[in-house]
Amino acid sequence: MICRDLKLFMQVIRAVDSSKFKEIDSRDQNFTPNKIEKCQEQIEQGIQRYGTD
Repeated sequence: MICRDLKLFMQVIRAVDSSKFKEIDSRDQNFTPNKIEKCQEQIEQGIQRYGTD
């Protein structure tokens, strides 16, 4: 707030974050529309089996 009052900021404010994250792009961790559809079908089948037991 003090910096704003003293007009030390320009019109554009930029921030840089130096965080590092491990990239996870294995086949088990990425999802395509087809893969999501298959997972939903498997879930529905599991629900059906659970309801008949």
